[in-house]
Amino acid sequence: MEVTLKALALGLFLAQAIGSKDHSSHNCCLNTPEGWIPRNGWTQAGCAMRWGSVVSSPLIILEQRISGDDFYTACKLYGATNGYGSEWEKGSGANVIKIQQRFIMEFGRDVRPIEANNMLYVAKHTTIPVTRVYAIYQRKEDKTTITYILMEYIPGKSLMDLWSDIDPTRKTSTARTLRTYFDQLRQLKLPGYFGTIHGGLPNIHLFLQDDITGPLKSEREFVDAIVRSYAIELGPRGAQKVRYYQRVFPAIFNGDNSSVFSHNDLQWKNIMLLDDGSLVIIDWEYASWSPVYWEYFVAMFCCLAWTVYWHETTMDPDTEKARGEEPNPEQPKPSADFPDGGLKAWSVVVGAFFGLFVSFGWTNCVGLFQGYYEANQLRDLSPSNVSWIPALSMFMMFITGPFVGRAFDNFGPHYLLFTGTLLHVFGLMMASISSEYYQFILSQAICSPLGAAMVLYPSFSCVTTWFRQKRALALGITASGSSLGGTILPIVVNRLIPRIGFGWTMRVCAFLLFGLLVVTNLTVRSRIAPQPKEAGIVAYLRPFTSLSFVLTSLAGFFYSMGMFIPITFMVTYGEHVGLSNNMAGYLVSIFNASSGIGRILPGYIADKVGSFNVSIAAATLSTIFMLALWLPGHSHESAIAFAALFGFSSGTYTAISPALVAHISNLEEIGSRSGTMYAFMSVAALTGSPIGGALISSADGSYWKLQLFAGCMLGAGTALYVAARLYISKGRLWEKV
Repeated sequence: MEVTLKALALGLFLAQAIGSKDHSSHNCCLNTPEGWIPRNGWTQAGCAMRWGSVVSSPLIILEQRISGDDFYTACKLYGATNGYGSEWEKGSGANVIKIQQRFIMEFGRDVRPIEANNMLYVAKHTTIPVTRVYAIYQRKEDKTTITYILMEYIPGKSLMDLWSDIDPTRKTSTARTLRTYFDQLRQLKLPGYFGTIHGGLPNIHLFLQDDITGPLKSEREFVDAIVRSYAIELGPRGAQKVRYYQRVFPAIFNGDNSSVFSHNDLQWKNIMLLDDGSLVIIDWEYASWSPVYWEYFVAMFCCLAWTVYWHETTMDPDTEKARGEEPNPEQPKPSADFPDGGLKAWSVVVGAFFGLFVSFGWTNCVGLFQGYYEANQLRDLSPSNVSWIPALSMFMMFITGPFVGRAFDNFGPHYLLFTGTLLHVFGLMMASISSEYYQFILSQAICSPLGAAMVLYPSFSCVTTWFRQKRALALGITASGSSLGGTILPIVVNRLIPRIGFGWTMRVCAFLLFGLLVVTNLTVRSRIAPQPKEAGIVAYLRPFTSLSFVLTSLAGFFYSMGMFIPITFMVTYGEHVGLSNNMAGYLVSIFNASSGIGRILPGYIADKVGSFNVSIAAATLSTIFMLALWLPGHSHESAIAFAALFGFSSGTYTAISPALVAHISNLEEIGSRSGTMYAFMSVAALTGSPIGGALISSADGSYWKLQLFAGCMLGAGTALYVAARLYISKGRLWEKV
């Protein structure tokens, strides 16, 4: 009775429509998932409003209030007009009907509201993907209670259909993902009993006795209730079973007397694999607070279809054991449990911090070298020609991403870090003795950034394997290393060149970076052992089968196009508005110092509200700062203010980008997917600066065309981030993504 009242209380509630509307003007139609259904002979003409809803547990919100009877009538009308007529009769125990390609209606006398309530509970308290619930309705039909649950349609295939065809690596990835889901369930706040979320008897079919009531307050009561269920078997054999189980069960079922929230029907038909690689668990009817061992017990001995495959990987997520291979002794034993802290995890962050300091931090100095080369060694070349050095440097950092990422997935971080250290330092040493344009191209635009890329990607990727709940924060701290490097290194270069000359300045910087890279090589390690994967063009193109990845990568491309232009021309613009050469050089340090703040604080916020949400906010601010501050401003103050504010917003984007990829990728593919996304950005890095230089020349030395172009690129990137976020959340606005 209590559950029924709670379900009825959910009802169908009034919520705001788009703008304001007169509800009375739409009384000819019913507001339903497939649109507005005409009633009493009215035509659908004029009923142009479409159905749209937002779920905010526990309220089920529609654009317009309709009664439960209207909801039932609309559903039945849809069934009748689509050939489902007989299935809507009360005699059916449980039925599932697809409404268009977006919704599922589950209804019947055996359907219970607790299934929908469980999904709402899991969606509210975890990040586990579950079927979205739109409405719950009950009605009496000839003294029989019929429950209707309107849910989201999941466009995927179950593991029952796919498991035998999945390769071992994908099986292991699936197993690890599932384990992270159940880790979340086991971290939910304990209620102090064994039973449903409403305090009823656990939803377990063994409890058949009417005199057993919930909730059960201890594990002993739980076991006793199971034993008593055998009393329904009449005769001496039933009594013998009861006496036997009374002796045996307490010894077998002996946990720690604490309950965990369990699905309790973990069959492979209830696990859906979507096209983008994500997993959704369905059918939460039997979920309840159960003993710690109950999920495993039910999966192994009740859901027998799993038995053949269960131990293959799902209950043992170690890839090497599952495939009969020896684990890599240099790597920690993999597990789906993210430490989210501890000495090892934070030491990786420290090493990755220094890795970003020497790689991306050095590359963030490109604006400084643009101005220096124009005034010294390459003064005979145009700004557009000189800009190819920093542009190609950025391009090499990013275009190598897919290959470095694939190497990381296959071999781990150590070989990459060692090779990257040698190339990065060697490139800077060669730049110190360069005097010709081609020499700077080879040393500073190819060799050094290639080595920096081999440090950058493993640093980011290793951090993601150690953190989940605090991932954005850890990545923000890591990324702040590039900000600190971009703040300190320009000052070092500016101070040393007048004292010891360009050549020795570059050599001093190379020695400094080498010392920090030693720390990176000693501390950065992946929690996941290397897992060799197939090579070839197909492996690099596979991520593009995911629309969420394509949208995110395109957003990164346009945003990067708009971001790298001001980074490259910030110093020369400062000189253009009248700043001294020395003060203009400090704009890069101001930019990077502010960027450091933007990489840590928003990372903490992103762990609370979602990485995509924070990225959209940061991209929006970047666009505003570009078009409302840098474009119209022509003063010293506006140049300095823009460097500080744009540094903060763009720093947020830089720090959270790896978290965006991790959000839409399997952990075992994080290296190659991150690299592929950065390859998109490489084209922007390569072409952005030359385009900017050409725009300056076409405007007779003015920067307004460059600023307008950069602002438009940032705006396009922001719009695509919004599109990616809406696609991932299926249009839900107020959701952590």
